[in-house]
Amino acid sequence: MNKPRTIVGMSIVTSNDAAQNQNTIGKLWEAFLQSSIKEQLKNISSPSIFAVYSDYENGYMGKYKITIGYAVDDLSAIPKELSVVVIPSGNYKVYHSKSQDVQDIINTWQTIWQLDPKLFLRSFVADFEEYTSDGKMTINIAYAQAI
Repeated sequence: MNKPRTIVGMSIVTSNDAAQNQNTIGKLWEAFLQSSIKEQLKNISSPSIFAVYSDYENGYMGKYKITIGYAVDDLSAIPKELSVVVIPSGNYKVYHSKSQDVQDIINTWQTIWQLDPKLFLRSFVADFEEYTSDGKMTINIAYAQAI
Protein backbone atom coordinates (compact mmCIF):
# COMPACT_ATOMS: atom_id res chain seq x y z
CA MET A 1 0.00 0.00 0.00
CA ASN A 2 1.57 3.24 -1.12
CA LYS A 3 -0.12 5.76 1.13
CA PRO A 4 -1.62 5.55 4.62
CA ARG A 5 -5.38 5.26 5.08
CA THR A 6 -7.24 6.86 7.96
CA ILE A 7 -10.15 4.81 9.32
CA VAL A 8 -12.84 6.23 11.61
CA GLY A 9 -15.23 3.94 13.47
CA MET A 10 -15.82 1.93 16.63
CA SER A 11 -13.00 0.20 18.57
CA ILE A 12 -12.44 -2.32 21.32
CA VAL A 13 -9.39 -4.04 22.79
CA THR A 14 -9.74 -7.83 22.69
CA SER A 15 -7.83 -11.07 22.09
CA ASN A 16 -8.42 -14.14 19.96
CA ASP A 17 -9.45 -16.01 23.11
CA ALA A 18 -12.03 -13.35 24.05
CA ALA A 19 -13.22 -13.15 20.44
CA GLN A 20 -13.85 -16.90 20.41
CA ASN A 21 -15.23 -17.39 23.92
CA GLN A 22 -17.03 -14.07 24.51
CA ASN A 23 -17.85 -13.08 20.91
CA THR A 24 -16.24 -9.66 21.44
CA ILE A 25 -15.62 -9.04 17.74
CA GLY A 26 -19.09 -10.30 16.80
CA LYS A 27 -20.64 -7.91 19.32
CA LEU A 28 -18.57 -5.02 17.93
CA TRP A 29 -19.78 -5.86 14.41
CA GLU A 30 -23.40 -5.92 15.64
CA ALA A 31 -23.00 -2.50 17.27
CA PHE A 32 -21.27 -1.10 14.16
CA LEU A 33 -23.94 -2.39 11.77
CA GLN A 34 -26.70 -0.91 13.96
CA SER A 35 -24.93 2.46 14.25
CA SER A 36 -25.33 5.56 12.11
CA ILE A 37 -21.57 6.09 11.65
CA LYS A 38 -21.78 6.28 7.86
CA GLU A 39 -24.37 9.06 8.07
CA GLN A 40 -22.25 10.96 10.63
CA LEU A 41 -19.15 11.06 8.43
CA LYS A 42 -19.03 13.70 5.71
CA ASN A 43 -15.72 12.79 4.08
CA ILE A 44 -15.76 9.04 3.38
CA SER A 45 -13.21 8.21 0.67
CA SER A 46 -14.24 4.60 -0.07
CA PRO A 47 -17.53 2.67 0.04
CA SER A 48 -15.68 -0.28 1.66
CA ILE A 49 -15.94 -1.14 5.34
CA PHE A 50 -12.60 -1.73 7.06
CA ALA A 51 -11.79 -3.79 10.16
CA VAL A 52 -8.31 -2.76 11.34
CA TYR A 53 -6.26 -4.80 13.81
CA SER A 54 -3.59 -2.71 15.55
CA ASP A 55 -1.76 -2.12 18.82
CA TYR A 56 -0.75 -5.77 19.14
CA GLU A 57 0.65 -6.67 22.58
CA ASN A 58 2.12 -10.06 21.63
CA GLY A 59 1.41 -10.76 17.98
CA TYR A 60 -1.86 -12.55 17.39
CA MET A 61 -1.48 -14.43 20.71
CA GLY A 62 -2.09 -11.38 22.94
CA LYS A 63 -4.45 -8.43 23.12
CA TYR A 64 -4.98 -6.09 20.20
CA LYS A 65 -7.26 -3.27 19.16
CA ILE A 66 -9.86 -3.74 16.44
CA THR A 67 -11.51 -0.74 14.77
CA ILE A 68 -14.41 -1.17 12.35
CA GLY A 69 -15.21 1.82 10.20
CA TYR A 70 -14.76 3.80 7.02
CA ALA A 71 -11.79 5.39 5.27
CA VAL A 72 -11.91 9.19 5.39
CA ASP A 73 -10.05 11.96 3.57
CA ASP A 74 -9.48 14.14 6.63
CA LEU A 75 -10.35 14.29 10.31
CA SER A 76 -12.43 17.47 10.34
CA ALA A 77 -15.88 17.09 11.84
CA ILE A 78 -15.30 13.60 13.29
CA PRO A 79 -17.74 12.84 16.13
CA LYS A 80 -15.81 12.62 19.41
CA GLU A 81 -17.24 9.21 20.35
CA LEU A 82 -15.60 7.58 17.32
CA SER A 83 -12.09 6.12 17.15
CA VAL A 84 -9.40 6.89 14.60
CA VAL A 85 -6.72 4.48 13.40
CA VAL A 86 -4.21 4.87 10.58
CA ILE A 87 -3.28 1.97 8.34
CA PRO A 88 0.35 2.78 7.54
CA SER A 89 1.81 2.46 4.07
CA GLY A 90 3.97 -0.59 3.65
CA ASN A 91 4.05 -4.19 2.51
CA TYR A 92 0.83 -6.19 2.79
CA LYS A 93 0.15 -9.73 1.67
CA VAL A 94 -3.44 -10.02 0.50
CA TYR A 95 -5.60 -13.05 1.25
CA HIS A 96 -8.98 -13.47 -0.41
CA SER A 97 -11.83 -14.96 1.59
CA LYS A 98 -14.29 -17.12 -0.37
CA SER A 99 -17.08 -14.79 0.79
CA GLN A 100 -18.06 -12.39 3.55
CA ASP A 101 -19.51 -15.34 5.49
CA VAL A 102 -18.12 -15.51 9.04
CA GLN A 103 -16.90 -19.11 8.69
CA ASP A 104 -15.06 -18.32 5.44
CA ILE A 105 -13.36 -15.36 7.14
CA ILE A 106 -12.35 -17.50 10.14
CA ASN A 107 -10.95 -20.14 7.78
CA THR A 108 -8.87 -17.49 6.00
CA TRP A 109 -7.49 -16.22 9.34
CA GLN A 110 -6.63 -19.79 10.38
CA THR A 111 -4.59 -20.14 7.18
CA ILE A 112 -2.73 -16.94 8.06
CA TRP A 113 -2.02 -18.04 11.65
CA GLN A 114 -0.44 -21.25 10.35
CA LEU A 115 2.16 -19.44 8.21
CA ASP A 116 5.74 -20.33 9.04
CA PRO A 117 7.27 -17.22 10.68
CA LYS A 118 10.65 -18.21 9.22
CA LEU A 119 9.21 -17.79 5.73
CA PHE A 120 6.77 -14.94 6.36
CA LEU A 121 7.67 -12.44 9.07
CA ARG A 122 4.60 -10.44 10.04
CA SER A 123 5.23 -6.93 11.36
CA PHE A 124 2.07 -6.68 13.54
CA VAL A 125 1.91 -2.93 12.87
CA ALA A 126 -1.62 -3.05 11.45
CA ASP A 127 -3.56 -5.68 9.53
CA PHE A 128 -6.93 -5.04 7.97
CA GLU A 129 -9.96 -6.63 6.41
CA GLU A 130 -11.69 -4.82 3.57
CA TYR A 131 -15.33 -5.55 2.80
CA THR A 132 -16.35 -4.23 -0.60
CA SER A 133 -19.87 -3.36 -1.71
CA ASP A 134 -19.76 -6.14 -4.33
CA GLY A 135 -19.48 -8.82 -1.62
CA LYS A 136 -15.73 -9.42 -1.79
CA MET A 137 -13.52 -9.56 1.28
CA THR A 138 -9.75 -9.44 1.64
CA ILE A 139 -7.46 -9.73 4.63
CA ASN A 140 -4.31 -7.62 4.30
CA ILE A 141 -1.40 -8.72 6.50
CA ALA A 142 1.50 -6.34 7.11
CA TYR A 143 4.85 -8.03 6.79
CA ALA A 144 8.41 -7.11 7.53
CA GLN A 145 9.91 -9.76 5.32
CA ALA A 146 8.81 -12.49 2.97
CA ILE A 147 11.35 -14.99 1.71
